[in-house]
Amino acid sequence: PKGPILDTAVGTGHMLEALQKMDPNRPICGSDLSPDMVDHAKNRLTNALYVKCADMSKLQGLVDDESVIAVLNNFALHHVSEETATECFMEWARVLKSNGRLLVSCWEGSGEMDYGDMIGEDQQVFSHRWSKDQIGNWATTAGMKLIYGREFLEEDFGSENTYYAIFQK
Repeated sequence: PKGPILDTAVGTGHMLEALQKMDPNRPICGSDLSPDMVDHAKNRLTNALYVKCADMSKLQGLVDDESVIAVLNNFALHHVSEETATECFMEWARVLKSNGRLLVSCWEGSGEMDYGDMIGEDQQVFSHRWSKDQIGNWATTAGMKLIYGREFLEEDFGSENTYYAIFQK
């Protein structure tokens, strides 16, 4: 299918860079809440349609309805509340074209975790774990269906479970 791919937590742009290497003619665009990450991604993704600072739950004005073929969200859901996560899924469904795909990866489970030690931080860094059922409920509520889901044990990150899922609108 034709259309751009949007990374809603673009970070330094490594995911979109890898995708662009596989399909150099595919339009890519990215957003991130951090101005520093946006600057890094802009330097890496010189052919992007745009890389802008934006909240992944509020893309109105940046991304048109049904305008992208895929949305990526790689390890960013752990930064938001349950209410904001619900808003994210609704927003991602809004911008996806019919039959478009959402790729989500996150910490799987329940409750909070401190991953400061895992990333070499001297301070505590708290994040949420979300169950695969909760993620599935958010996607279903937003009008998407699960087409692939898999849990992995991330031994490099303190043996935490991760969940990777692909949903289709």
